[in-house]
Amino acid sequence: MPSGTARRCAIWHGTGGTMLPMVVAASELTSDCVDNWNGGQYEVTLAVPAVMYDGACSKAVRAELSAAAEAVVTTKHFRGLEITLRRGVAPPGWDAAAFAEIIRTTGATYAASGTTPTLPA
Repeated sequence: MPSGTARRCAIWHGTGGTMLPMVVAASELTSDCVDNWNGGQYEVTLAVPAVMYDGACSKAVRAELSAAAEAVVTTKHFRGLEITLRRGVAPPGWDAAAFAEIIRTTGATYAASGTTPTLPA
C-alpha cells in the first residue's frame, strides 16, 4: 500500500478532476490496520478542515472520496472511510496564555509550579 504523500496523490488523482482534490489537499490522511484478517483490513481517515466538513460528508462527495480511498488501499483490504474534523495547529505557548487569562479573569491564585490554583470563594 502506498504511504504518506503517495497515498494522498493517488486519492487526489482518483477523484476525476472534481473539486475533491482541494478537499484532499487540505486534509490529513491516515490509514489504520483495524484487522489482520486476509493480509490486513484498513480504515482510511480523512481529517478535513471545519469549513469543508459538511461538503465532504455529503452523500455524493463521500461516495467519491470512499471510492478513491478504496482504489488506493485495494478492495481486498479496504474496511471503510471515516471523515473527521482536522484539528488546527496550536501556536506555541497557547496553554500558558490560556492559563494566565484564567488567572487574570477569575481572580484565582497560583503559588508555584506543581500546585493547584485556588479560586476565590
